[in-house]
Amino acid sequence: PYIPPKAPGVKKEVVVTHGPNGTAVNDWPTSMNLEMIANLNPTQDTNEWAFLPYDWTEDAKSHEIIPLSVIDRGKIQGQWLGEYLVSQQFEHVHLIAHSAGAWLIDEAAKKVKKYSPNTTIQMTFLDAFVPFSGDSLGASATWAEQYYVNDETGRFTEFHLPHAHNVDLSKIDPSFLNDHSFPYQWYGMTVTDGST
Repeated sequence: PYIPPKAPGVKKEVVVTHGPNGTAVNDWPTSMNLEMIANLNPTQDTNEWAFLPYDWTEDAKSHEIIPLSVIDRGKIQGQWLGEYLVSQQFEHVHLIAHSAGAWLIDEAAKKVKKYSPNTTIQMTFLDAFVPFSGDSLGASATWAEQYYVNDETGRFTEFHLPHAHNVDLSKIDPSFLNDHSFPYQWYGMTVTDGST
């Protein structure tokens, strides 16, 4: 996807992206970005921040029960995103992803760490989809966190990421069976009012 170059004075980028069969256009990644903009601390220079709801809808489509091909396409998207982030020379990037979007932001972080080693990288995984070893997820980050629930996806999203601070939200998920979307809903609530 086309990503516009950063505006003059922008030093920090927040990227929010979706998982399989999701979209960033007029959906939760866009809403979360708008809430972040609305809730910037007024004592900070708000012109230092840029917000990107990263949309990879076409490559995220899947009819597989276990969407392994989405991971591969997400990694390719992550390489493109990483090249963009490196080219813009940000001081700080915060990469946020739901489900298989974890692999997209992980690839982007690898590229940033390799080619822009002075950039600090924060990664937020929201119920990361890990159908096989996720030992490397978050390894390129300065700080990484994973919020997950014990949901219908079973062991595929309950993997403890060794390079991240892992938080199980299952006990506070109001749905009966826990919901794969709850981690991004909860994280969004922390942005809007900070009381969660």
